[in-house]
Amino acid sequence: MYIELRRLAELKVPLINLNGVWVELNPEKLQSILQFFKKQSTKKASQGELVRMALGDVRLPDGVTFDGITGEGPVTKLVEQLQGQRSFEEIPVEDSFAGTLRAYQSRGMSWLHFLKSVGFGACLADDMGLGKTVQALAFIQSIWHKTADADRLPNLLICPTSVLSNWQNEAQKFTPELNVILHHGLDRLHGAAFRRAARGASLVVTTYSLMLRDQEDLRSIKWESIILDEAQNIKNPQSLQTKTACSLKSNFRVALSGTPVENNVGDLWSLMNFLNPGYLGRYSEFKDRFYVPIQVFQDQEKTEQLKRLTAPFVLRRLKTDKSIIPDLPEKHERKTSCYLTKEQATLYAAVVESATNSIDEATGMKRKSLVLTTLLRLKQICDHPALFITDKSRLAERSGKLKRLAEMSRNIIDGGESILIFTQFKQMGGIIQQHLQNTLGKEVLFL
Repeated sequence: MYIELRRLAELKVPLINLNGVWVELNPEKLQSILQFFKKQSTKKASQGELVRMALGDVRLPDGVTFDGITGEGPVTKLVEQLQGQRSFEEIPVEDSFAGTLRAYQSRGMSWLHFLKSVGFGACLADDMGLGKTVQALAFIQSIWHKTADADRLPNLLICPTSVLSNWQNEAQKFTPELNVILHHGLDRLHGAAFRRAARGASLVVTTYSLMLRDQEDLRSIKWESIILDEAQNIKNPQSLQTKTACSLKSNFRVALSGTPVENNVGDLWSLMNFLNPGYLGRYSEFKDRFYVPIQVFQDQEKTEQLKRLTAPFVLRRLKTDKSIIPDLPEKHERKTSCYLTKEQATLYAAVVESATNSIDEATGMKRKSLVLTTLLRLKQICDHPALFITDKSRLAERSGKLKRLAEMSRNIIDGGESILIFTQFKQMGGIIQQHLQNTLGKEVLFL
């Protein structure tokens, strides 16, 4: 191709007859195409570049069209698998795994194996409640068993502090044979002692905050896999937390997220840069090519192109999909009205009367601030007077909402079911915990 183009350029004629068709030759475009092919002929494409090209990310000079990639061997197979044209191998769960994976969970574990085998990072973005934790643990156990003792490297899991104990408990439940170390607390190891302990472990679990504090210890180990739970913690590419996570050394990287990763284009670049460094280019380049066109101008073509580029590395299943969990019941929503007690109604009326006079006299930002403050106080009163006046008196019979909650909780517990209660206010969480323990006679946990 390059030789033929060069001969055409040497002719220096405006028209040429090709197979009975007269074609106009533009010298400037021809030279641009020649330079492009000359540069490409001496360049060896990386696996990531070939994948991007196969997925439609090709920048060519005017006059050149791209018909796709043809070839043989592992690269062609890889591209077909990433595009879903060829299935990947199903990996059986280890016999020592203390549990049973659903079909979609087993496929998720096999998908992690596949991307690890071809050298790409993976984002498991299943809906909350579909078992990302158990899939990750089954994957770690499988990798551990398939690796010879002399070649084994520890795995690192980084998560928010709030789910640290959950990971520890789930690991003890499903993979009790694995040596799991919790790198947390004042007595955690450092230096040579940490390296010795980590190298003898199957899994080291720590938090994002400790990743920053103990980054030298974590960088001193070559990890088999680094898994980030609640991966939205690295959504800011400029934050020290994100840069630290990207600096850790491993053979494979996994991000776990229960939310759609494509919600924010900038967040998606940061996540993909952790999983597959350089795959989407530098952030400045990505911003010009995708972020601005999509976020500012809602460019659908760019949106679809970005989806094609990232889709092979993101696996998201929804609870609403009956093919995932066919026996999952429909979600039922029911609103329950609650009365205000006399104390609540009195406080509510007093706050409204006081706020109305103040808001009428205020202007600008002060007026907005008064409105928001008033709404917050009214919410507190509707929850419980103790939340508003912060007294230490009795809790019972002072809030219609709390009384109704206790009644509903009793019915649910008597039916043999469990309850998860959300509240906006931390102090209200303590009030609910204390009141339900007193009225139900059962332990109530508060996170």
